[in-house]
Amino acid sequence: MHTTLAPHSATRLVAPSTSSTIAFVALLIALVARQVFAIWEGYDGSMTYDDLRRLGDAYWPMNLLVFGPAYAIGFTAQAILAWRLGRGRGRVVTWLGATLLLVGGTLFALVATAHSLPYDWASHRGILDEATGRAVVEAFDTVGTASLVPYILAAQAVIALGALVTAVGARLSGTLPTWVLVAVILLVLAFALVPSAPGTAITIGLALIQTVVWAVLGWFGFRHAQRGAGAVRTGE
Repeated sequence: MHTTLAPHSATRLVAPSTSSTIAFVALLIALVARQVFAIWEGYDGSMTYDDLRRLGDAYWPMNLLVFGPAYAIGFTAQAILAWRLGRGRGRVVTWLGATLLLVGGTLFALVATAHSLPYDWASHRGILDEATGRAVVEAFDTVGTASLVPYILAAQAVIALGALVTAVGARLSGTLPTWVLVAVILLVLAFALVPSAPGTAITIGLALIQTVVWAVLGWFGFRHAQRGAGAVRTGE
């Protein structure tokens, strides 16, 4: 039986569809921005004074306006789309996973962006002379970075756990196929167990696979939000 919706109900039902569309587009832009930044920066596990001078005055703006937002906005969008995957018995589990994604992604964005500021300050010739700047960059690259590693690892662990919990919850909800759950599990295990270093072929390959998996998770959240809103609007 088809039903007629009151105007206020129709407006309310359009919101999930619209918000999921915005979230999915934002996610795709964020994923592309991450890869663009990675190529531009060329980080290989260590940052030298010469690297920073090569990147020039764009280093801090790129971190502040591209890198940080790409993770903060990207994981916010990812969480919104993941929430859409929650149905029935898997709803609570899925929502928990989505919340972990939001928390972990936000923490990572904040810590990683903050990590870049001392480098920019030390390499700015208007603040320090070259000799002092080189010494500060070298010190921070070895000692300062180590102080932030626990926060970065904690954020990454929360993100990984969030991805696993989301995938399990969505599978229980019947909104995610088994092969995506398996892909998420294998990817998390690969990052945890396969030895890798920034700039290597293995790391680059895993990063690209990870980007695809994030996009796939987002797509299923987007698709189910669209289907759900459409079904209710037509009275199905």
